[in-house]
Amino acid sequence: MWKSKKSLFPVLAIALGLICGMNPAGAADATAKPARLVASGSDGRPVSLADGSGRTALVVFWSPESLASRKSMHELQRFAAATENKEIFLLAVSTSLDRDKLQAFMAERKLSFPYALRGEDDLGAIDEQRLPLVLVFDAEGRLLRQHSGMFHQKTLRRLINPGNKP
Repeated sequence: MWKSKKSLFPVLAIALGLICGMNPAGAADATAKPARLVASGSDGRPVSLADGSGRTALVVFWSPESLASRKSMHELQRFAAATENKEIFLLAVSTSLDRDKLQAFMAERKLSFPYALRGEDDLGAIDEQRLPLVLVFDAEGRLLRQHSGMFHQKTLRRLINPGNKP
């Protein structure tokens, strides 16, 4: 059974990319429709990719129940602290929908980056086994790059600026 899930991942990644306007080679398709993502912010208000106001968006899907997600959140905090808000629209979207537990998790670990609960989107199913899932969108909301699994601050910088060394 594990082999079948593992072998399906490239197919699912390509499908997600095609849904979000990325061709299999990894480049955004300029004619593709922008991704639709509306989440429920930490204060309960809607937050969306459109809130990025023309900036590159880094969206991290994660869950407090995922060990890899929990280990990566401090790296996301370091990245958020080192990145000016003017440069990148950053949003951590929890797949866990319990707002109280999520707020307690964030407070206990002193995490202050923008976060939300998953709401409506056209990104399809997200495999909880592959969390965290990092998606980078261009200023128009088209998917540029993605990374699945644990990450470090250098990984995030490389995803944002693939031509530059972290």
